Amino acid sequence: SFGLRFDSDGGNEAIAQLWGRGKIKQLMLKMTDEETPEEVDAVTNVALGYRLMSKYTAFVAVSDEPRVGPNTPSRQQAVKQYTPDGMVGVPEPSLIWGLLLLGWYMGWKQWMLWRKNKKLSEDKLRHI
Repeated sequence: SFGLRFDSDGGNEAIAQLWGRGKIKQLMLKMTDEETPEEVDAVTNVALGYRLMSKYTAFVAVSDEPRVGPNTPSRQQAVKQYTPDGMVGVPEPSLIWGLLLLGWYMGWKQWMLWRKNKKLSEDKLRHI
């Protein structure tokens, strides 16, 4: 290795970011089996310090300019909700009727099975 000197007043941001990327890579390669909180913090601190993205950091774009003036009154507006063709806006009643119909059908099938078993048992008793 050899020593390099950089001007402290101007600096080159690209070189600093290259160093940060190398440091993050080095820290990530140290993590063998599992990640410890200290290792994660080290990677996060380098990434945030050099404005780099890593496995533990992400970029969020935030604008300092307001989109609406501070004295502009707010407004409310209804937004139409579109539904696909053939669908109604409120499906709950059809769900209730479907469940009632299913319950009636299952009860009817149970009653038919009970009637059939009763008839079979009566026929067996007659043949004894």
